[in-house]
Amino acid sequence: TFTAGTSTITFSSTSPGHVISGDLVGSNKFNSVTFTGAAGGWSFSSPADIGATFTQSNNTNTVTAPAGTLKVAGGFVKGATATFTANGGTVEFNGAGAQAFPGAATTFENVLVSNTGGTVTANATVTINTNLTTDVGSILNMSTVTLTGGFAVAHSGTLQTSSTANPPIPNSLTWGGTVVFTRTNGGQILSSGTFNNLTFNNTSGTNTANGNITINGTLTTTTGTGVLSMSRF
Repeated sequence: TFTAGTSTITFSSTSPGHVISGDLVGSNKFNSVTFTGAAGGWSFSSPADIGATFTQSNNTNTVTAPAGTLKVAGGFVKGATATFTANGGTVEFNGAGAQAFPGAATTFENVLVSNTGGTVTANATVTINTNLTTDVGSILNMSTVTLTGGFAVAHSGTLQTSSTANPPIPNSLTWGGTVVFTRTNGGQILSSGTFNNLTFNNTSGTNTANGNITINGTLTTTTGTGVLSMSRF
């Protein structure tokens, strides 16, 4: 039995090829883990739970996720020169309060947001290759950064974006739950696609669609002089 308590486990090797194995979930989970070794390399051979923070410091190290699920209940922090290899697995954000990720632009295979006790906020570009899943009651806030990738979406929570990229979230997807364009002074591009509930918070300025939009639930706009332009669509 491994009891992490409130500890931080630091992996500081400067060589590649290290394997993290064993029963790493439930009562045997880590609290916080930090990978600091320049040029170090570690891979998880089995699913793992991180009860607090997962950190790859700003070194040229590599961490390979398990092929199953890596659960993170705190922050996910990847340094700009570190490499996170998704390995076909899922990163699940399962905390009970606010969480932030990924620290620097990161590519994931699958992302699951099961945290219903706080907002999971992105602070750098997030690329997802296969699946994005959000549970009922969860909030994924993409803030001003871009969500990209060729993923399928199973969205039951709330996704928020204040990005002015075109598009801020991928086009041509079918979104359940609620999607909120949060920029109050407008200037956002509305991605094409099908939405359940769609909300615009712009009390001024113009949000502009870049393609055809279908809304199956409720369209909500905010009182003010804000405009939703469908352009030529």
